[in-house]
Amino acid sequence: MSIMKFRMFTFLLFIMLVATCWCAYSKDITVSEVTPTFEFEHSKGQFTDGLSFSSDSKFLVASGDSGKRVEGILVIFDVKSGKLLNSIPGAPSAYDTTCTKDGLKIYRITDDKFLRIHSAPKWNVETSIQIPGKTAVRLFLSPDDTILVTAAYHGILVWEIKTRTSTAVESQGQGVTGLAFSSDGKEFAASYSGSRTVEMYRLGEIKPYRILEGHVGGFLSVRYSPDLKTLATGFSKKLEKDEQATPVMLWDVATGKLLHKCEGPPTHRQSNDFTNDSKYIIGLSNQLEGYPGVVSVWEVKTGKLVYQWKTDKPCVTFALSPDNTSLITCNQDGKLHRWDFETIRKQFDKK
Repeated sequence: MSIMKFRMFTFLLFIMLVATCWCAYSKDITVSEVTPTFEFEHSKGQFTDGLSFSSDSKFLVASGDSGKRVEGILVIFDVKSGKLLNSIPGAPSAYDTTCTKDGLKIYRITDDKFLRIHSAPKWNVETSIQIPGKTAVRLFLSPDDTILVTAAYHGILVWEIKTRTSTAVESQGQGVTGLAFSSDGKEFAASYSGSRTVEMYRLGEIKPYRILEGHVGGFLSVRYSPDLKTLATGFSKKLEKDEQATPVMLWDVATGKLLHKCEGPPTHRQSNDFTNDSKYIIGLSNQLEGYPGVVSVWEVKTGKLVYQWKTDKPCVTFALSPDNTSLITCNQDGKLHRWDFETIRKQFDKK
């Protein structure tokens, strides 16, 4: 073979390789057109960090800021129809909200430094507990609803629900942005944006047994996979030109080893969640050029981006139902939309 032919052959081989890689990459980042099932009725307000499902996935609790200085919003929707079931007037603005697995109690961290507990069926405030120190901004319930963890910018409290007493744990982190319990209730983790760390605690111990570091922009979310094998951390960072993002990192819970850096658009706030079979991690982003908002799905086993679909407007948060049939997004204008995640998953799931 002549040198000229060899060079031509090499050049064509290179072009074919580049084309193959580009097609594979393009397939991963193709943003799909998906239509939401419906918009929830009377859904208006800033439900930032305030979406929570009942364990049977039938009801959605939405809490947040009405836009006024003091007044907040606390509403309950039927997930199947999107109809408003209850609205609690005069509720103080909340930083974070969750409900018990039986759907009979709602816990809210309000901006007046109180932990407020609402009880069914009228959802009046059953108990108000003043939280010592600075205003708490995050809370998370244990899977059996017996332990509640609350976090302020500096400091974490572990509450025993039955006695309403709390214990402070030692923390070196700054700027708590997320909390998560393991599915067996034996440990929890806290993410920090200021110190760019994640601290992992065993329940009953006051010192973290492991500290994770790695995100350039600081950790903004943390989630345990249901199978207890993987910890997902997310961050949000405005990208510079040609900068590559790794918005989600996957860690081995048993060893603390970094498993995958998942590439894609930066995720928004603490918007990350696992599917109930631990196969996929979902993130929400408003930083993909040309799109107002994008929901991204990564495969946990490989860390690869497998699917994306766009939202009609930028979103501030989302929630995935425990049965994985519904994904709810909240737009910046306060509108809530339901997406048929069970159908969407069929577009990318590997059987």
